[in-house]
Amino acid sequence: TQRETDETNNTLTVAAEVVARPADLKVVSISAPAQNFSGEKTTVTWTVRNDGAAVWSGTRMWLDKIYFSPDPVFRGERATLLGTQVHDNKAGLPTGASYTESLEVTLPRGIDGPYYLHIVADPLGNFPDRR
Repeated sequence: TQRETDETNNTLTVAAEVVARPADLKVVSISAPAQNFSGEKTTVTWTVRNDGAAVWSGTRMWLDKIYFSPDPVFRGERATLLGTQVHDNKAGLPTGASYTESLEVTLPRGIDGPYYLHIVADPLGNFPDRR
């Protein structure tokens, strides 16, 4: 190995602008049977589209959470978590691509009246969408 004799020339600084280009997952549809019964199972299906940059290839997976709520607008403090679906990123999710998932969940007992389903795509905060 050769040793360096002048250590004073080892530094160079240049300005570089770094722009974050995150993926942006949007829940574009949610469906379930029109009529469901308290305490019984139902199947929820949803589609998520990536409106941002491609999901980073180092992302192994993320979670989609299914909530049940008396409110048409998601309010986490009033919503009941029905289930969680892991979405594997081994195929990647480029800009404009989408995926559809389904999950059988059990509705809370003792409910009646209109309720709403909400899907939170990646609730760990890697992607900012809620619907």
